Amino acid sequence: MFATYRLQQTRPDRIARTLTAWSITSSATIATTTALWGALATVTSPRLAVAAAGLLLLATPLLLRRINQRTLSPYVRQPPCG
Repeated sequence: MFATYRLQQTRPDRIARTLTAWSITSSATIATTTALWGALATVTSPRLAVAAAGLLLLATPLLLRRINQRTLSPYVRQPPCG
């Protein structure tokens, strides 16, 4: 939903550039995270590295912003079809 909002706010002549930047950033983030977790597993143990990753995944909802319903457009507030 955040990506849709950001693309709707992006000027039409910048959408391809934005999507390319997101793709590059995503690939770089995956490669960096894999290398860091491999290093963590080497320094500690694979079980501890997997446990740390699991705890971080469980904590990610705490990082999400709360959405103020009054600032959403009527289109976003519509219930999903089906």
